[in-house]
Amino acid sequence: MIKCNVTACGIISNSAVEKQSKDGKSFISFSITIPIAGSDGSGAELQVFVSAPGNKETAERYSTGRRVRMNGTLYIRQIDDRTYYNLRTDEGIEIVKSTEADSLTGSIDFKGKIKGDITERTNKNGHKFLTFSGVSQDKDGEKKGWVWIRFLSRTSIQQEFFKPEAYVEIKGELRFHIYQGNVNIECRTSSIEPWELTATQKE
Repeated sequence: MIKCNVTACGIISNSAVEKQSKDGKSFISFSITIPIAGSDGSGAELQVFVSAPGNKETAERYSTGRRVRMNGTLYIRQIDDRTYYNLRTDEGIEIVKSTEADSLTGSIDFKGKIKGDITERTNKNGHKFLTFSGVSQDKDGEKKGWVWIRFLSRTSIQQEFFKPEAYVEIKGELRFHIYQGNVNIECRTSSIEPWELTATQKE
């Protein structure tokens, strides 16, 4: 499971519409596009699907082409080789000026498994850090998806649980790395703890 607390700013790519939840409550749904530049000169666009409290009258405020900013909880899922960014907000959505910068920033809470090697590296200033990858599984009915995250840790971790194939819960800063137009999700860690799975989660 990957859950993020974020602030997002982007342009509405699909106008808001009113929908009904399973318990009959109204909410609005729309999508925003957030361009992200890569260090190699390439770029990519994230499409973020937003849901928020509201109704038909509320939806009329959020039409295609308007730039908006909001705080909320972002869930990242991958089903059938496609990554979905679903943002839920209970706060107000602000319509901002066209000069406001595109952004998707915040913190990430990752629960999953360490995959591959854990490598110690040294930066330009001579400070050592660790890099490793993790994978989180998600389900949509019978379909399963796996989201890969690249982690960077500034502190050495000597605890026995920290090793390849270990289940961990990691918190840190959410980042995106773009290379040749491909989006890679990264996390600069603030804490790494063992994750105790239930029998159902291990299936």
